[in-house]
Amino acid sequence: YSNWAERTVITDSLPCFAPTDLQVTATGFGTVTLDWTIGSVETEWVVNVFRSDANIMDTVSAHPATISGLYAGMEYSASVQAKCGGGAIYSDWSDTITFTTNVCEPVTNVEVSEITSSSVKVDWTPAAGSNAWQISYGEMDFTEGQGSVIDVNAHPYVVNGLESNFYYDVYVRTKCDESSYSVWSSVVQFQTTNDGIADIDGADINIYPNPTSGNTTISVSGA
Repeated sequence: YSNWAERTVITDSLPCFAPTDLQVTATGFGTVTLDWTIGSVETEWVVNVFRSDANIMDTVSAHPATISGLYAGMEYSASVQAKCGGGAIYSDWSDTITFTTNVCEPVTNVEVSEITSSSVKVDWTPAAGSNAWQISYGEMDFTEGQGSVIDVNAHPYVVNGLESNFYYDVYVRTKCDESSYSVWSSVVQFQTTNDGIADIDGADINIYPNPTSGNTTISVSGA
């Protein structure tokens, strides 16, 4: 054999094409499902979901892909790029699309009843399709978020452990998933009774003789 002839060659960059036809296939209260057409034979992609005050970037190995951690009722933008050559190079970003997550609808008509010295029954009209809620209660005029909060899955609901003869505020909101909630309802205020003894309404009270320098009689009727 002769001696070897030599020449140096440099390979071109691996072709890595941007995904196309990016679209939303489903939205939740805190999630979005995206799908796209792949550019070549890549098997990993970087998905970027963002708005002015938040940015979520996730690497996925399948599509459609569901991205979580979003807020309900918010508008977001999204784009995707391919990872090629085991992550050695990246494609350009796809076109950007916008979408809005589902709105977590609030409850209406919050009311209280059956008030005792230590409990109150709270009821409301739920939003269509909802089955979980939060009740927040505390001393009248408490700062939102600093009251006691109860997760409930049925209504009406009896709140126990209240203080006797005490003024309370109560709010209710819809819990759509583990990270998505509606706005709080309007406040409802109530006062617990005095150790189970109800106030007297509509009674007639007379004191005689009045004035007196000795005994007097207190007459109560209609109680």
